[in-house]
Amino acid sequence: MADQVSINWIYPPNFDGTFPIDTPCGHRRYVVQCIGYCDGTGEEDVTKVRRSDLLSTAGKPPVSLVIEKIEYDVSGMTVLIDWSAATDDRIAILNSSSGCLDWSATGGRHINDTNPTDDPEWGSIIFNTTTDAFGASDIDLPLDPPDPGTSYNITIHLRTKE
Repeated sequence: MADQVSINWIYPPNFDGTFPIDTPCGHRRYVVQCIGYCDGTGEEDVTKVRRSDLLSTAGKPPVSLVIEKIEYDVSGMTVLIDWSAATDDRIAILNSSSGCLDWSATGGRHINDTNPTDDPEWGSIIFNTTTDAFGASDIDLPLDPPDPGTSYNITIHLRTKE
């Protein structure tokens, strides 16, 4: 079996996660909802938003993404949200709770790495799920998979950086 997961693009409307070839321009902002129900297997380094699949207003993949806000409801598990990079940069640790992380007043949450090789996966947003609960820096690998019946509903508000 596998966890039941879905990715729903709230903004732009009717967006399915990729643009048709030769699309002249994209969007400055994106809002994506990620939902997951665990069967006990968990998710490890699962890409939820691939930077290279999005287009900025110039019609090219954005140089990077900026997270302005994360709204979340996590039940019975912990979700680790990272930037995909040479060494994955932590965005947030969402222990079993609900709330909102809002960085919009400070310009948003940026990746702390560079993309010297023009890797298309660089700067993508990835999830890991676990039954472990963490503080800010006590993460030990490997992670224990979440218990069956645990879930998350996470909405990420993004801005492209050209």
